[in-house]
Amino acid sequence: MVTSRQAGGVGVDGVTLHRLEKTGHLDRVRRGVYAATTAVRSGAREEQAAWLALDPGTPAWMREPLAVNGGVLSHQSAARLHGLGDLVDDRITISAPKRRTSRDPDLWFKTTHLDDDDVTSLDGLPVTTAVRTICDLLDQHVDGSHVAAIIRQAVEANLARLDTLAERIGPYALRYGVRRPGDGEALLEHLLAQIGTTTAQLAQRPAPPRTTAAQGFRNAMQALTGMGSVDITALLGTAGIGAPAGDSTDRIRSAIAGIRVSPKPDTRPLRAIVDGEDEDGGRGATTETENPQ
Repeated sequence: MVTSRQAGGVGVDGVTLHRLEKTGHLDRVRRGVYAATTAVRSGAREEQAAWLALDPGTPAWMREPLAVNGGVLSHQSAARLHGLGDLVDDRITISAPKRRTSRDPDLWFKTTHLDDDDVTSLDGLPVTTAVRTICDLLDQHVDGSHVAAIIRQAVEANLARLDTLAERIGPYALRYGVRRPGDGEALLEHLLAQIGTTTAQLAQRPAPPRTTAAQGFRNAMQALTGMGSVDITALLGTAGIGAPAGDSTDRIRSAIAGIRVSPKPDTRPLRAIVDGEDEDGGRGATTETENPQ
């Protein structure tokens, strides 16, 4: 994707761009922004074009996320890019450090200050983090049940921590009917109650699987018990582990038949959950191995 100003910088004028568009080589995504028709369309195509148009003379790879002439995708646009909630997203929302206007009805600018830890990168675009996005939606007074659904999804996807949210959303407590000003924990409970859950239930969700070679081995071996004839060497190769020398298929089946992930519910306190501590105060996975008799 390129802006007409960037193209002009390398000798491609507006007439040439127009000709390339007419012959089917370029698509005009929005005013002054073009994409090759052979390029793969990403789900963030419209947002990318709007962001490029903010500073059309500067290539994307040379931009700072919080540059004065730039902006960060936020609010409903950020929620969609994070895959959170189902809010109506009929315009592209950009938070910028200075006041901006646009003739495009599908653009909305919010003048605000963002810190470095308020911004992340998605598909190469600067986007507000899930926590900052939730705060922005509360500031916008979006329906509480919609915000609660986004909170649940963000926590389940490890995009936000409950304790961090409780600290950040306190200023919006009164706006949502919580009588204790600044009480983020009470607001969090109030919002989650609207979708039938609590912070305790959300905190005790099963931990996400670890993406390590050992976990890959366990997953592959668990699947083995439901298979017939299996090439053990090939199967271990998919987990990134070499086959044990000298072991037969039957011996490997016997050795791994007892491996299972413990279904024991997580009853740790919220602070321990978000800090990743075990019940004994240490850190680690809850995997048990049963030795076959």
